[in-house]
Amino acid sequence: MHIAIFVDAGYLYAQGSALISGHVLRREAIRLDVGAVQRRLTELAAETGLRPFRIFWYDARPENGSLTQDQEDVRKAGGFTLRLGNMVYGRQKGVDSQIVIDLVKWAEIAEWAGGDAVGGALVLAGDADIAPGIEALRDRRVEIHLLGIEPAGGSLSRHLTDAAASVREWDAGVVGELMETGKRYGPRDAARTDGRTDGRADGRTGSGSLADVLSAIIGRQRPSAIERFADKMERYPDRSVEENIPFLTASLRKGLRRSLTDSERDEFNRICPGLIRARHSEILQEDEDPEAPGRYG
Repeated sequence: MHIAIFVDAGYLYAQGSALISGHVLRREAIRLDVGAVQRRLTELAAETGLRPFRIFWYDARPENGSLTQDQEDVRKAGGFTLRLGNMVYGRQKGVDSQIVIDLVKWAEIAEWAGGDAVGGALVLAGDADIAPGIEALRDRRVEIHLLGIEPAGGSLSRHLTDAAASVREWDAGVVGELMETGKRYGPRDAARTDGRTDGRADGRTGSGSLADVLSAIIGRQRPSAIERFADKMERYPDRSVEENIPFLTASLRKGLRRSLTDSERDEFNRICPGLIRARHSEILQEDEDPEAPGRYG
């Protein structure tokens, strides 16, 4: 039986560049080794015991209409199918819908073949918008293997993880082998392309105050993660942030490169809700503004 591989390139670029550089970088500052990505994905797919079928690669065509060099490499490489949406006012349009369509088609093939041809799907993506496709696979009993970028707990929607047979993540060591980040853009430029961070201290450098590091960590999270954080705070107002969102505590320790003191824990629990609410409000405003900067540069 076969396993198909579905890759949201925007997720890989955004989360991967944030992991290894501390900021979501512009595409012009990132170069993928497409061959290495292909090897890693097919090896991971083969570990399921199924035969890798094809890599479906989803990305957005730049507003100038020309393909990026990475997109050209994917187009020319064997074993890939390139699906392109468009960039409109700096935002991807039509990408998630293409992923859902192909996931549903893969589920339908599984149903038509009676379980003899299709066994699984390896999905490198994190957005809840592709949940309908994931649900279609689950309804046809197709095994879903979800792949995220470290820390996957903060970048993968629960709608996806709940349906998955397995959840794995690529750490900084793996991403560093696959992705090279250039030096054309400094932290302030990178932050502006994402529309979320403010160019202050990087949470992975160990520099800056606790508030700066925490602000940078929250700024790197995908909108879907921020929405989950805000929802947890609303549903469990009597709990501390440490109890509600342990992922943030772990990320802060990693950013500071040490454990928190008692006073720092108190400060964390005091200021974190305000930072999350502020970021959540920004996301809601961005959704209402069609010219707001996109999530992926």
